[in-house]
Amino acid sequence: MKPAVWFEIEKKKPLSKKEIEKIKHILRKLNLPYQVKTTGNKKALTCSVGKDRKHLQALLKADAKKNPKEKTRARGLALGYPKTAIAAFINKEVIEVKNLPKQIRESKEIKFLNFRLSKKHWQKEFKVVQKRADTIKKLSPKLYKEITK
Repeated sequence: MKPAVWFEIEKKKPLSKKEIEKIKHILRKLNLPYQVKTTGNKKALTCSVGKDRKHLQALLKADAKKNPKEKTRARGLALGYPKTAIAAFINKEVIEVKNLPKQIRESKEIKFLNFRLSKKHWQKEFKVVQKRADTIKKLSPKLYKEITK
C-alpha cells in the first residue's frame, strides 16, 4: 500500500466547523496519523495522512521544502511514487497516457494511476499501479468495483 496520501477539499463557501469535524472524525476512525489544515478563508481543507507517524512526518517535511525540485522529489518519495517516475516528472520526460498502448489505456488499472509515468520506465512503473489495484481489489472488492466502473 501507499505510505502516505494527500488530498484537498475545496468549496465555494467556507467549510463549517461541523464539516471539518466530520472529516476529522472519518480520519480518526481509520486509525491513521493525519494532519488537517484549512486556508484562512476556510474554503479549502488539506489532509495529509500516513500509514504511520514516520510516513506522515516524511510527507509534512517534504511539503515544507522551499526548493521546488527538492519538494517535488521528496513529496513523490513520501507518496510512494517510483523514483524513475519522479525524476521523469522533474525533468519533463513523462509519457502521456494517450501515448500508452491501447491495452494499458483501456485497462481497469489505469484508473489507479496517480503519478506521471516516465518515457523510459513506464512498464516497470505501471506494475506499481497494478500492484496497488490488486491490493485494493483484495482488501475491498466493493471499492475496487466502484473505482473501475
